[in-house]
Amino acid sequence: MKTLLRLSVLTKLLIVSLITVLTFTSCQNEIVEVNLPNNQDTINANTNLSNLLSNVSALNGSVDDSVDNASCFTMTLPVTIEVNGTVIVITSVEDYEAIEAVFDVLEDTISIQFPITIVFNNYTEVVISNQEDLDVLVEACLNDDDYEDAIDCIDFQYPIVFSVYNSNFQITDTVTIQDDESLHHFIEDLEGGILASLNFPVTMILSDGSTIEVTNNTELEAAIEAADDTCDDDDNNEEDDCDIETINANIVECVWSVVSYTGSVDLSVFTFEFNSNGSVLISENGNYVDGNWETSETNEGLMVAFSNISGNSLTEVINGEWLILNCDDDELELVNNGEFLVLDRDCSPGPFACFEDFDGELIGCDDDNDGFGVFDLNGTFADCNANGEYNIYYYETLADAQAGTNPLISPYNNIIVTPFTIYVRVEVYNNPDQYEIYELELFLENCDPTGCSEIDLTNYLQECEWNIVNFNGSDDLIIYDLEFQINNTVVITGNGNTITTTYTVTQDANGVYLEFDNVSGPNIQAITGNWHIIDCDPERLEMTMGANTMVMERDCTPDGMCNINQAENNLLDCEWTISSYNGDDGFAIFNIDFMENNNATITSSNESYTMTWMISLDGDIYLDLSTISGGNVQVLEGNYILVECTPNQMIFHDQTNSNIELVLDKDCS
Repeated sequence: MKTLLRLSVLTKLLIVSLITVLTFTSCQNEIVEVNLPNNQDTINANTNLSNLLSNVSALNGSVDDSVDNASCFTMTLPVTIEVNGTVIVITSVEDYEAIEAVFDVLEDTISIQFPITIVFNNYTEVVISNQEDLDVLVEACLNDDDYEDAIDCIDFQYPIVFSVYNSNFQITDTVTIQDDESLHHFIEDLEGGILASLNFPVTMILSDGSTIEVTNNTELEAAIEAADDTCDDDDNNEEDDCDIETINANIVECVWSVVSYTGSVDLSVFTFEFNSNGSVLISENGNYVDGNWETSETNEGLMVAFSNISGNSLTEVINGEWLILNCDDDELELVNNGEFLVLDRDCSPGPFACFEDFDGELIGCDDDNDGFGVFDLNGTFADCNANGEYNIYYYETLADAQAGTNPLISPYNNIIVTPFTIYVRVEVYNNPDQYEIYELELFLENCDPTGCSEIDLTNYLQECEWNIVNFNGSDDLIIYDLEFQINNTVVITGNGNTITTTYTVTQDANGVYLEFDNVSGPNIQAITGNWHIIDCDPERLEMTMGANTMVMERDCTPDGMCNINQAENNLLDCEWTISSYNGDDGFAIFNIDFMENNNATITSSNESYTMTWMISLDGDIYLDLSTISGGNVQVLEGNYILVECTPNQMIFHDQTNSNIELVLDKDCS
């Protein structure tokens, strides 16, 4: 019965409060005859557009949810509350934001000093005299989903003007609206057959402060619905949840400065630099201490834990687990043992901005793999110190870097296990007390310009066959296939010959070498000797021997394909019918006769033409057809890539357009 009594009281309150009258000033004193307005331009009661306008203009009741626990109404300020005996007077919306985090953490019991005035989403006001009546309204609010329709993420740029029509489509008034409340009441008053049209264009303000202009009802309706779909309301006392991934990504982007700390120690001079490896560097007027940080999720919420921080006033203050009160991009609010710490993100470029962008790695050469490296430290930050604005020193330990003692000398020589970390102290030239310390990782690698070792070259040679595509500027030796075997035997086939000899791969301080022993055969004997590898790639080797130069390319011909020599021999074996070109079999009346002098004839029963051809290797096998003497077959001129090769059929694709296919079928008749 007690609950029923509350509802009865509430009902009476609502009935009384809903009797409101809104009077608009008429802009004309007599009815003016106008043309019938377009149906798309009028706004009728109980339509989707009128409902959207009502929701856009509804009062946002979520701003004080931390106190009244309801989003369908808000309390008229000022309001006095009491927390653990402490009286707080709330005079602005900003006051809610300032105390909200404290209430969430300490779970205080909040009591409101009555009477208070509350205003519903429809701007109806009710005076509440005690907590019981307020609880009834809160319960009704939570069980009524109507307030969820309030749209707070888009608004009108006022003033806006409506034209009002009667049922005979006569204009009776023009109404200027100055704010949300006036608009809300105006839309409610459209009952009873009254029609209205909004005078366009109007400007809409989105939640991020940007504006859009709409010129008709369709655009207006679409803009409101689109904004509502993407809006992130705080209604129903639901706040966005932080997640560890977002915090971890945001916290390492910039430096964080202490702007507030409620403890007895002054931390305002400290800045925090969080690194993705879990380390944190804390600066106090140029003096640094380091430690570790880690985020975790607990029953209480998200935590950031500081550990291993020592020195100055930070040891007892910072070490420990801090509860994250919010995860704004630009601010972190933390609490530990009742003390609050607020950090603000500072992404502004400081005097050390250039150094912040450095990749933190330096490569040294270790050509003989003995772990001994030589590093030119002075050139590391040359681009950042072109004008000599900084003093830059290098140290083996962080302690030395902080103290500025025992700097390293460049070039730095040492036996290291990579990566090896040293520390760089960068001071402002005219103010050495202003400095930053950076980590620099040293790596060793084989700096041989050939790009490979003795083992690399041996593995490359034995993986596939190789062709000599260039010998002193000529490709005459391309007809030979070289097969390097694991027993240091190389089998050379081509030009009707098979030659078996030996090869050796060696390496010294000057590089890597490939030696051929006693190669005998027409022309190919020229490769005999010890070749210095000057460019080493898994698919291409460049080498020199005295004044001679040679380039070999790897040929790992897959099944259903042939290598360049097989392709050339295949073409020379018989005539080839042009079975298809670009999907057309109209050229099937022609046969091509490829000859060894790079000439060819294209003939049919009553036509005959000449052309030149060439087959080459450049990663792929290419067939070039050129200087066709006449006829429609001139369309065949071009460079083709061999894509399929069998003894009786060869398929090519045009190099510039792979959709053009040339199919040749062998004709040995």
